[in-house]
Amino acid sequence: MCSRTLSGTVVHQESTLPTRVIDVCLDNSSDIRIQETAGLYGKYVALSYCWGESSGFPELMLTKATIDQLKLNLPVESLPKTIRDAINITQRLGMNYLWVDRLCIIQDDQADWQNEAAKMGSVYENAVFTIAATGAHTPKEGCFLPREENALVATLPTERGNLYISCLMAPLNEELKVREFELEMSRSRWATRAWTFQERLFSRRVIYFGRQQITWECRKHRETETRFGSDAGFKYSCSKFLHAQDPKSTINWAIDRIAEKNSVDCERMDLSNLWSTAECRDGADWEGLIAMYSQLQLTYEKDRIPAIQSLMQHVAEASGLECCAGMWLGSLPRTLFWWPFWWDEREIERAIPSRRIFRTSTDGGMICVSPP
Repeated sequence: MCSRTLSGTVVHQESTLPTRVIDVCLDNSSDIRIQETAGLYGKYVALSYCWGESSGFPELMLTKATIDQLKLNLPVESLPKTIRDAINITQRLGMNYLWVDRLCIIQDDQADWQNEAAKMGSVYENAVFTIAATGAHTPKEGCFLPREENALVATLPTERGNLYISCLMAPLNEELKVREFELEMSRSRWATRAWTFQERLFSRRVIYFGRQQITWECRKHRETETRFGSDAGFKYSCSKFLHAQDPKSTINWAIDRIAEKNSVDCERMDLSNLWSTAECRDGADWEGLIAMYSQLQLTYEKDRIPAIQSLMQHVAEASGLECCAGMWLGSLPRTLFWWPFWWDEREIERAIPSRRIFRTSTDGGMICVSPP
């Protein structure tokens, strides 16, 4: 099922490449560079990460002024560590291309930015896998973060280098079982950012590089270094997600369930009911997704709609509904309904600043809600 997109289409190993990708120079025949693909097919990896605050000096990115030079040579040493690490991961796993937003979208060209932002969903779901830098708070930190000294590791030699495995930090029993993925998300700035929300939902396979664990997730499984097969992690401990189920798990569950009713050999399955509560467990319906998304943070509030635009387009195409500012015209009364959290106000203030809870965005009515 890991080859299935949200629309039910099978993605083969080679798919249509995004408009631009980073050629990581796997064959060592040329310098690493930005490549305009013109509809070429190939295998590529996508990066999901936090941009972070401006460092106070110009940072290398794709602009009208730099595009010609970067198409000839990408000075890797000038890139933030997270992107350098992503290039290294892509090379070591034998992939030819890497997609990174800041280097594959012309940042000072509004037309190009809008066009590529609308394609974000297809970029992530057509990638062979997504690298998620969940442990890094800024791009400077990288994917491979220092581990705590007491987090001893076992070293396993492989053909492509050593594989380091964290030791088991707690006994394997139900009372003391620790969900490592849940713990990573509770500490992750990445998990609180709006842009990463749909990036994860569209991704068919994700490798999460956390502060203490590397986690693998696909349509069928989620595995951590120390708890193979036992870390379900359906809920985050992070206060922003306490009220809702993990949407990725419910969507994967629904795709698997629908696939059981259809021939798995079909190139395309009908997943038009994927977003209805009839086919998905509680929390995967649109109102539940918007409840979670509305609490996530953006550097620029004007990006509230663009950061979920691909997901809105997908649901509109699957359902035939007409979308308006993240809501469906046929269900506005229900979608506009809101209610307060059940906590004491002082507890709310500690969990999430109140100014982020009860507000409507300036550009069209995204309302922060929470299930009762």
